[in-house]
Amino acid sequence: MKILIPTDYSETAKKATDIGLQLANKLGADVLLFHSFSYPMMNTEDLSYTERLAVTEQEALEDEMNKWKAIHEDLNFEAYSSYGSAVDHISSIVRDHNIDLIVMGTKGESNAVDTVFGSVCSHVINNVKCPTIVIPDECNELNLNEVVLASDFHKIDKEDTFDLFLEIAKKFDSHIALLNVQHALNVHEGPNETETWMDGLLENYKHSHHFVESDDKEEAILNFAKEGDFGMICITTKHYSFWQKLFHTSMARSLALHSELPLCILHED
Repeated sequence: MKILIPTDYSETAKKATDIGLQLANKLGADVLLFHSFSYPMMNTEDLSYTERLAVTEQEALEDEMNKWKAIHEDLNFEAYSSYGSAVDHISSIVRDHNIDLIVMGTKGESNAVDTVFGSVCSHVINNVKCPTIVIPDECNELNLNEVVLASDFHKIDKEDTFDLFLEIAKKFDSHIALLNVQHALNVHEGPNETETWMDGLLENYKHSHHFVESDDKEEAILNFAKEGDFGMICITTKHYSFWQKLFHTSMARSLALHSELPLCILHED
């Protein structure tokens, strides 16, 4: 297993790196630290400077890697820096380096959209088909004794959608609260095919079923997690075409902006 951790050296990124490395230790995963950089405005006579800058940026990232390596001596690290926007690189890094999980930070609604790193996080959630754990700035420790798995029990065609989440739950011996939010609960209605399938999927894991009635799914999920002693929320998401995106609001992105807990995002396609 390999975990990608993008960094811009900010305190938010360092928190995400710390938690990402805790996950890597528990999962026995290798780690790829990634940093993107840009060149200043220059004329053609300064092109040699770009080569020196690329070397300097790689050395800075390797210094950062070595600081973490001194703390996590048993982990295998790689450091990769590249010119350009992180948004443009992460998809290819996931593909070319066989990444299984992305761990990255966000500063929340107040500045996640306005900062470069926050924009990268938003892009990854909506466009990169790789399991991603978003670490909010408020999170200071990783505690996965209790986790929320939110589902509306719609049909999921990709059978391995939950594999990464279940691997984490197994390693941390997590109790999984399977949460379903409905506009109106029907106590006389039996489980549908997907609920039955998910119950079987969780058969060998500690889990419980929870049903909440609410017109606001996002608020209901956040309130449920806040009221319990939960350490992470997990949801699934789909990717939409440009035209479909005009009519769909990404709950994954919205939860990432508002959650004070790590958010695990699994991709159905």
